[in-house]
Amino acid sequence: TGEITIAVDPFGMDYPPFQMLVGLFPLYTWWTEETWRLTILWLAIAGVSTVLTIRPEIVGATRRLRRPGLLRGNHSDQSCDSSRGS
Repeated sequence: TGEITIAVDPFGMDYPPFQMLVGLFPLYTWWTEETWRLTILWLAIAGVSTVLTIRPEIVGATRRLRRPGLLRGNHSDQSCDSSRGS
C-alpha cells in the first residue's frame, strides 16, 4: 500500500507533486557534486531563515537596553554638569 514508502522515501511515490520536488533535495545515498551543492544551498537557506527570524528579537532587545546619553558620548558631561550646580 506504500505506507512505509512515505516514511522512508516520499519521493519514491508516483504522486506528481512529490515527483516535481525530487530535484530540490539532495540524495544522500550517493555523494555527487549535486549532493554537495544542494546541501550547501539548504544550509544557506536555513541560516538566512534563522537570522531573519532571530534578528528582530535581537534588535528589539538592543533598543530596550540603550540609554540616550550613553550612545552619544555625553554621559560624562551630563554627570559633571549636574554636580557643578551645587
